[in-house]
Amino acid sequence: MNQKKFLFAAIVGAITLFVLGGLIYGVFLMNFINSHSALSPDVLVQVNKPMEKLDWVMLILSNVAAGFLIALVCKWGNFKTHGESLKAGAMFGFLYAASIDLGFLSFTNMLTLTSAAADVLGNTVMTAVAFVVVAKLLRKSK
Repeated sequence: MNQKKFLFAAIVGAITLFVLGGLIYGVFLMNFINSHSALSPDVLVQVNKPMEKLDWVMLILSNVAAGFLIALVCKWGNFKTHGESLKAGAMFGFLYAASIDLGFLSFTNMLTLTSAAADVLGNTVMTAVAFVVVAKLLRKSK
């Protein structure tokens, strides 16, 4: 596989995650997750940064790392159809987010089962769509 195509797919995957993350978490789930947090509103204000204090470099690097991870899994999976990549992405996103959130539920007081479930759902959708986009780009590169 052409390294430029892999790099391009990974970067497009990162952009996809960034945009979907902004929509899913910044628009649709932010208030829901915050209202179902295990933290009091006073503590939540201290834990969550306001938009003007977000560390955009770290947010972008996080999405780039995830974009490369997804591109690597899609390359290894060699998904032939949108359905295959959607299913794999949904399973990957669900299992990854569930493993993180269940860990947080076990050793922190940050989440409730409801906020964790919302996070897992959001991550599952976001990752499934990113898998479809990246897998399509990798298929085109052959």
